[in-house]
Order: sequence, then C-alpha cells, then structure tokens
Amino acid sequence: MKPSPAHVVEFGARDMLERHAELDFGDGARSRLDVVALPDGSRLLGWQAQFERTLELRLHDDSDAVHLSYTLQGRSRCWISRDGRTREHALDEAAGHLHHGPGRRARFLQCGGYRSVSVVLPAALAAPVAAASAGGFTTGLRGRELHACALGLAAALAPRAPPRHTLWLQGQALAFVGLLLEAGAGGCEPAPDAAERQRLLAARDRLLADLSAPPLLAEVATAHGLTPARLQRGFKALFGRSAYALFQHERMQEARRRLLADAASVTDVATELGYTNTSHFAAAFRREFGAPPGQLAGRRRG
Repeated sequence: MKPSPAHVVEFGARDMLERHAELDFGDGARSRLDVVALPDGSRLLGWQAQFERTLELRLHDDSDAVHLSYTLQGRSRCWISRDGRTREHALDEAAGHLHHGPGRRARFLQCGGYRSVSVVLPAALAAPVAAASAGGFTTGLRGRELHACALGLAAALAPRAPPRHTLWLQGQALAFVGLLLEAGAGGCEPAPDAAERQRLLAARDRLLADLSAPPLLAEVATAHGLTPARLQRGFKALFGRSAYALFQHERMQEARRRLLADAASVTDVATELGYTNTSHFAAAFRREFGAPPGQLAGRRRG
C-alpha cells in the first residue's frame, strides 16, 4: 500500500504571521499561532500544531526579518535553495535554528505534533544577528539555559495562560535571542546528547502517563537506562524543571483545563488527580497559578 501523498501548502513568510488562520494545512490538521508584538518592533511567536498526514510547507521568504526559533516538540526536514543550490537540513526536537534569507525559498516536511517558539526581528534590529547565520541558515543550536528559556516563553504564550507584562515578554525574548547566539558560538553548556534526549523524552512520557499517580522516580530512571541523579539533571537540562516539578506543573495544567472545560467541582477534580485532601490540592493550585481553584470554577459558571 502506497503512503498517501503529502498535503502541500505554499505561502510567504508574511502570510504565516498575518494570515495563519486562513491557511489550509490539510484534513484533520490543527494549527494555532499566537503572536505578540513587542515594543521594539520584534514579534514573539508560539506555534502548536498537529498534522494527521505529512505536510509539505513551501515557504517564500518575502520579508527581510531574522527568524530565531526553537523546537520543543516534533521534527522536520527542510531544503533551502540559494544561488542555484539546495541544501538539506534536519530540524530536531530540543534544538534551535536561525534563518535570514530574504527572497529565498524553503521546503519543509513534517508530520504529527509540533510545538515551537520564535522571535522575529525586524530589519532595524536584524543586521548584527543575521551576521551570525552562516549561509543564512544555522541549525542544531542547543543549550540548557536556552531550552529552559524556550519552555518559559511557550508557557507564557499558551492558550489561557495568565497574562504577562509586555516588558517581561520583551526581556525574555531578548534573553532567548542571546542564548541562541551563544549556542551558535559554542558558548553554552551543552544539552544532553541525542541518545540521552530520547531516554529522557521516554521517561517524561512514562512520568506523565497517569497524572493521578506519580511513579517512583527510581523505577522510571531504571526503566530508561538512567540513574535517578542523571534523570534529575537531564530533566532540568531538557525540560527546565525537576521530574517532580514537571509532574506537578502538568498535573495543575490538567486541573485547570478540567475546571474550565468540565462541569466537575473542585473536589471532583482533586480526587480525579489523586488528591485525598482538597486543601492540599487547592494549595498546589494556588502556587501554580496564584489563585484558588474555586475562583476558576466560579469564572466557568459565570
């Protein structure tokens, strides 16, 4: 049986930013792009997508901006055409890339889930950054601080995330740009290598498989060929949090989703997520979001 052909969508870089909701990414595809304009003229992007079939993106860079991106979930392959030659690149998970190619064309292939954050610098700010991009496209930019910074930006841009001050977002965007450039210059502490990243990603999936019952970290580590200490170091490097902190964060995110979307009470949600004491659940929720869960449930009823 032959695989189904890729769904092709062709657009300019400006369309991706300004007309994203109008683009057809294929049957069953879901794509959300959150864009925040910053005071210095740059833009901060958070992209979350799920593609049910292989998607071929044909992009014409009709801007003079510099795009600095970091992939938090998913992988893609791309081909960049320049001076009559085409080069293939791999855009890996937990890695960043820098692109500056006015007038160039690129082709991307990807499938499944995808999540990334980007900063787009306008021409007035682009020159010193563009000079750091060898041939207009640099990939494989990694670092522990960089990953943690990208995670923080993604959390701030997530749907229904508590609003952050514009100056905080601008400061984090500048830090993100600086860390990407440091990674390109070899000045960052290296992130886990490819083999260890795969073990850590599998360990994360196991850890978060049941948010009502956290597994023993020693068991998770052993199951994926890691020591508990190495597991904790790897989680902080790759996900920006310890294993327990990541579990609690995702647990509270799920609690928030249920309180907003379902008719369940605070007590019901607490019980479903493994809490035997509702006050302990309420305290954990307040630490995460700065407000009690009852306030969120009241907003839903309103």
